[in-house]
Amino acid sequence: MFFSTMRYGGVTLFACWLAALAVGCSPATFVRQSMDGGGIGTGGSDQNGESGGSDGFPGTGGSFVSTGGAGETGGAGSGGKSGTGGTGTGATGGSIVPGTGGNTAAGGSSSGGSATGGASPTGGATGTGGSGGLAATGGNNTGGAATGGAAVGGGGASGGSTGTGGATSTGGATAPAGALLYYPFNETSGSSVADQSGGAHNGTVAGGGTFSAGMLKNALTLDGSTGYVTVPAGILDTTKDLSIAFWIKVKTDTQWQRVLDFGKSSTTGYMFITTHPGPTSTNIRFAISKTTNAAEQTVEGTPLGTGTWKHIVLVLSSAGGVFYVDGVKGTANAALTLRPSDLGATTNNWIGRSQYTADPYFAGQIDELSIYGRALTDAEVSTLRALR
Repeated sequence: MFFSTMRYGGVTLFACWLAALAVGCSPATFVRQSMDGGGIGTGGSDQNGESGGSDGFPGTGGSFVSTGGAGETGGAGSGGKSGTGGTGTGATGGSIVPGTGGNTAAGGSSSGGSATGGASPTGGATGTGGSGGLAATGGNNTGGAATGGAAVGGGGASGGSTGTGGATSTGGATAPAGALLYYPFNETSGSSVADQSGGAHNGTVAGGGTFSAGMLKNALTLDGSTGYVTVPAGILDTTKDLSIAFWIKVKTDTQWQRVLDFGKSSTTGYMFITTHPGPTSTNIRFAISKTTNAAEQTVEGTPLGTGTWKHIVLVLSSAGGVFYVDGVKGTANAALTLRPSDLGATTNNWIGRSQYTADPYFAGQIDELSIYGRALTDAEVSTLRALR
């Protein structure tokens, strides 16, 4: 057996030979590995099995010292975690709720709401335009505009469609056509009452007649003592069918006080409306006669009471005469056949005063008086009452 004491790199050949026998390899292979150092560590993998960590550092080879120890095997480098790309899910565009127009407001305007499309990576749903507001009485409506949702990283959302404008009113509900006389009583002072029918039948205030806040703006206010209005002659000379409409608030409920009285005298023809026709009735009454009270034809409505605004419409037609009180149609009198034209030219046309000198003047307020040379329909009566 060869025993050598020669040194190579600080490790005896003898020691190398013994070590090789101990690990089961040839002395030459053992010596080469000892000279080359440990193997390169393999990069580790992350816990998700993804590749990616940096390789381990090379193991440092053991030096050939006299003890002949084998070089340590390099430790395996720990693999870095490999990031997993997240799967982006596009947000869904927000739902669009059309804007709703405002409440009908008298004389006001209504605007449609604006709808805005939601933001969306995939392009967002197209915004739908807000619908136009409801038609306002006397106002204009503006349709709401919708804006499409903005796209982030996706296709652009298309702009929402523009809302359709609401219907435009013509400046408030319109009174029935064909008035022969229309006194709104919106004056603030003076002795003249303007006729807004276009007929220029302006009235004249006398005695204790004034203007104050009424049902619609101002109203005629009469003191029950000396106040009344004179209406020009000749307005109803040829009128057959007739409608008289007004708002009234009775202050003092006095027998035979007149709302109006058109005639020649108490013995040669007249027609009137009173709020209290004598001791046996408290109903509102219309009467017409070509001579005296003995020949009167009449029709009555329900009592008005005091201190409350009431809407009154009297209609004379081929069906007779009938009252509407606050829109409620009363019982018609088909036997009422006389018409204004039967009276001829009336010269004493008064509001608040009677042909009978012993009767009291009216105490209270009258507003929005209109007279038509035809019979208003139920629908037209409702329209007039809605003008408040």
